[in-house]
Amino acid sequence: MKKILLSVFAVAALASCIQNETINPQTPIGFSDAYVQNSTKAIYDADTKVSQFNVWGTVANADGDTAPLYEGALVESNSKAYGVAWDCDVKRYWTPDCDYNFYAVVDADNVNATAGVPSTITYTAVPAGDKDLLYGATFKTTKTGLAQPATGQLVAFTMEHLLSKISFTFTNPASNGDYSYNVTGVTVEGTYASGVYTITHDAANIDGNYEGTWAGNGTAGSLSFGAVAATLASSETGAAANSCVIIPGTPALTIKVATETVFGGQVLTTKTHTLTVNATAEDQDVTFEKNTHYNFAVTLPAPGVEIQLTIGTVEGFVDAPETNL
Repeated sequence: MKKILLSVFAVAALASCIQNETINPQTPIGFSDAYVQNSTKAIYDADTKVSQFNVWGTVANADGDTAPLYEGALVESNSKAYGVAWDCDVKRYWTPDCDYNFYAVVDADNVNATAGVPSTITYTAVPAGDKDLLYGATFKTTKTGLAQPATGQLVAFTMEHLLSKISFTFTNPASNGDYSYNVTGVTVEGTYASGVYTITHDAANIDGNYEGTWAGNGTAGSLSFGAVAATLASSETGAAANSCVIIPGTPALTIKVATETVFGGQVLTTKTHTLTVNATAEDQDVTFEKNTHYNFAVTLPAPGVEIQLTIGTVEGFVDAPETNL
């Protein structure tokens, strides 16, 4: 019997935003990282910005003949903001009456590509669980007769997380009364150590859309999510200090939650609660998807078997010796 009630909330991933634009020919191609979608070695979010990425791409003439344009060129911000041109170590130019496809990758170990189009991405997890992996694709054209975009010649990617993000929150329910909890540590074992993401782009390659599948390998070391900062009194909820990213799939996870039971300001007991996901027939089954955040909401148990009180018996009066008056 599980001592902790566990539920999972998947925060739906936003669909990848692909930009289809027409640009002015005969100007240099410029890159920027416009926006890291649905975010949070870093986990990229509003506070932690991407500083560089690698780019692949193709150019196709009016007859549909295609040539590789970029094959892993490095694009660096050099402290520039999102939405302005970054520095690329390979310079290319817009050519009239052509179609262009661009593909950006952040923090991969290796990218296999054919003629400028990525096909697989290799990724190795790090012990801290904070190495993100991003991918973006976009299409542009210099063909005439199409609306001219305001962004001009700048190629700005909308990036998608290829990993799953997991976090933990803990609730001490009202039913636990005057008992409080310290959650002193949360670890997860059983995540994939490495994986290969295989990409399938649409056959026409005209809008940057892609599909992908993960194949996870091996088992990584224990991921630490830290402690909950404050003692949780009755009806209070708190979050573990850290979030981590993992390779998507259905890994068999072992979750360990270390707690202290507190009463009257004194720690009474310490205990480690063990939960499993995807490991046995009785477990919750969770298929982790890319670009999706999973929060494990843990309800802390009663501190022990309830103390129950009753009267077992009422003793009869004891007869004293008779008193003669």
